[in-house]
This record gives sequence, structure tokens and C-alpha cells, in this order.
Amino acid sequence: MSTTHTEIDALLHHAAFAPLNDRAFLRITGPDATRWLNGMVTNSAQALEPGQGNYNFLLNAQGRILGDAYIYREHADEPTFLLATQRSQLETLQQTLDRFIIMDDVELAPAFVDESSS
Repeated sequence: MSTTHTEIDALLHHAAFAPLNDRAFLRITGPDATRWLNGMVTNSAQALEPGQGNYNFLLNAQGRILGDAYIYREHADEPTFLLATQRSQLETLQQTLDRFIIMDDVELAPAFVDESSS
């Protein structure tokens, strides 16, 4: 049996794992975070209950895809979201999102930074 066939069989019928060391995270907080984030992504951030998440594209003003991410709503007193994306996209997405924080009370901060795995 080939290695590929064995791996697919493990995924479909048993258990398998994959390293996720290419993931990077951005925490989005602030009283305006829900409304602001909802306007920045393609899925509904405002519909998320604490502990829920959804997949999103982040678009520029012309509707072109800038990147993709999963967004999770954290259990917190004020609206707090965790954006999970590929490590290679994080800096660009953070800079792009930061440009659109104008009159909103929103803060962006890298989360779970582990430089040893880069």
C-alpha cells in the first residue's frame, strides 16, 4: 500500500494530525470591535456568540481578497475576537486593518507569538 493511500485511509477511518505552526493570531478588542470587524470581513462577526467562529475573507475597497482568516469570539467582558490566519499574511492583514481604525475604539495586538517556530 502506498504512503499516500495509507495517509488518506488514516484521515478517513482512523486518526491523523497535522502541524499548525504556520498559524498566526491577532486579537481584536474594544467597545467598537464587533461593529468594526463586521464591516471588514465577508462573514458575520456580529452573529458570533462567545466560543463560536467562522471563516472569512478580508477585502479591500474594490472587493479584492487581501487574505483569509478564521475569526473566533472569545469569552470576555468586552467584545474580543481572535483572528487566526497564515503566518505569512499576518503583518499585511494587521497593517491593512489598522488603516481602517479611524474613529473606532478598537485595538489590534498580535497574540500567541512564538518566534522559535518561525
